Amino acid sequence: MRRHLTPRLLFSLLCVFLAFLIPLSLYIGVVKIPLSSLFSSEIIIEMRAPRITMAFLVGSSLAVAGAVVQGVFRNPLAEPYLLGISSGAILGYSLSFFFREELAIPLAFLFSTFPISLIVLASTSKEKTILLGISISFLTSSMASLLMYLSGERLYKIFLWIMGCFHFSTWKQVLFFFPVCSSYFLLVSLFYRELNSLQFGDEYAEQTGVDPTKYRKVFLLSSSFLVSVSVVFSGVIGFVGLVVPHLVRLLTGRGNYKYLIPNSILLGGILTLLADDLSRLVLAPREIPVGIVTSITGSPILIYLLWRESKWHF
Repeated sequence: MRRHLTPRLLFSLLCVFLAFLIPLSLYIGVVKIPLSSLFSSEIIIEMRAPRITMAFLVGSSLAVAGAVVQGVFRNPLAEPYLLGISSGAILGYSLSFFFREELAIPLAFLFSTFPISLIVLASTSKEKTILLGISISFLTSSMASLLMYLSGERLYKIFLWIMGCFHFSTWKQVLFFFPVCSSYFLLVSLFYRELNSLQFGDEYAEQTGVDPTKYRKVFLLSSSFLVSVSVVFSGVIGFVGLVVPHLVRLLTGRGNYKYLIPNSILLGGILTLLADDLSRLVLAPREIPVGIVTSITGSPILIYLLWRESKWHF
């Protein structure tokens, strides 16, 4: 019989680990900061602090959104970018280089949210939602690839953004993103019972008094909006939203969203923060895009989970 951690114990352990990780992440960098000045240096306050804050928030957002999408679609391999959010954002970002680069952020946000919103609102079942999302994803990916092919010397900048990066994070971005992700966390936490019902199917949800179509749209629209904002600020960071919910379920042995959400917030933020630290250390003073680090480390974890679990438990 497998032994699992209780959800509260896992939450406590993650809090303790995060308390040690934050000072370490602030200290890591090309410029060495004396420990005595760790919390007063201008480099720490204006550059590293917003960077690690954004890394934690983005990782937490992707992890919780991944958990929600997996439950809504009842698919353990679902992830936050399933409906084409990332490819839409890449298309908008690439398109800006043919007009005005200042429009990169607005266009990336527009192309990542508008098509997905139409898909979710127009679809009457989760199967149609997935199929339409995949279709839009293929279309926008092809168009984005064409634009990148034609972008010439600007390709490197687009590629760097696609692979994920927190190097340009600012307090202004943090102050915008924090209330967005906090509101989303509050929403899914308040409606964790509805999420628990949806993961057992539409019939079960209706028997418990939950309107599956209504709540599916609410959760997918809010998740899409959150992930779109995170992509705009950090680029595409893979595997966090896919792997973290499974790790929490594996460690606790439970799929109850009452416990899955808070633990995913912490574990997703911690793993993304660790990936950002590695991106700065491995080839210092050069940086590896964070998305590459999460993909390299996330793939073996996913393979292990697939090998360990003969049946996915929700």
